Amino acid sequence: MDFTLPPALLELRDRTRRFIAEQVIPLESTLRHGSHGPGDELRQQLVERARAAGLLTPHASRELGGLGLTHVEKAVVFEEAGYSPLGPIAINIHAPDEGNIHLMESVASPAQKARWLAPQVAGHTRSCFAMT
Repeated sequence: MDFTLPPALLELRDRTRRFIAEQVIPLESTLRHGSHGPGDELRQQLVERARAAGLLTPHASRELGGLGLTHVEKAVVFEEAGYSPLGPIAINIHAPDEGNIHLMESVASPAQKARWLAPQVAGHTRSCFAMT
């Protein structure tokens, strides 16, 4: 098996690495955390930084504004985001949103995609998971 990463993926990996190191890790010590993690103000700041860096919701399709990454590409980007506990939140790949974005993109109706998926991909809303 050849595990060589193509130049475009190496650039994306390095860009993600720099973003996490320079834009996300410095915010880890902020006091804007609640009992369930970062408050909404901090989350929105992180999302805006990722949007400006072109890294927001990279796993979503290009049609929805993501990068349309393959599974290997996602693994490389997600690994870089994981160097900070705020990284997945910043680039909008945290659970359960990452999986719910995939699910809605595959099975949601056009009306559901407009109402629920588009705002989530844009980082404006969060999703949840419930099990009974």
